[in-house]
Amino acid sequence: YKPWYYLFLFILLVVVFFNHKLLNSKTGRAWRAIREDELAARCMGINSAKVRLFAFGLGSALAALAGALWSSYLGSSGEPGNYDFQISIITLCLLIVGGMGSIAGVLLGAFLVVGFNSIFLVKLSEFLTSHGLVDTNNVFTQPNNWKFAIFGLALILMMRHRPNGLIPE
Repeated sequence: YKPWYYLFLFILLVVVFFNHKLLNSKTGRAWRAIREDELAARCMGINSAKVRLFAFGLGSALAALAGALWSSYLGSSGEPGNYDFQISIITLCLLIVGGMGSIAGVLLGAFLVVGFNSIFLVKLSEFLTSHGLVDTNNVFTQPNNWKFAIFGLALILMMRHRPNGLIPE
């Protein structure tokens, strides 16, 4: 798994660098202007249709890159279990917790939420199982079943106390 890790890390760093440079460019300023007030941006000479189409195309290209990397890592793209509802919830949680519109916020949110889901809950399950505290017949004693309740609580707390995320734009 190490070659995949380094490949994904390298591509992540390249994409983050590219996005950081793009957000501080003329195009990034045009995106922010259109987001804040499209009429004012058009009055300033920004072609909103062209800028929006570029944003859509760039987002689609990044999604295609992510999909290609994911399917090459899995060796196939046909298994429906690879695209379950949990992935959508985790993605939504990491965006809201970290902060939408902030590259550092999204990275922090991914680190926290995916780390919680993939590392902490796995270790907690192993610990509870080794001490005989997990009953396989009881749904409530299995930590993997708590994650959606914990994610929901995290979303409620974030919306109540830090609606712009941990690192806002």
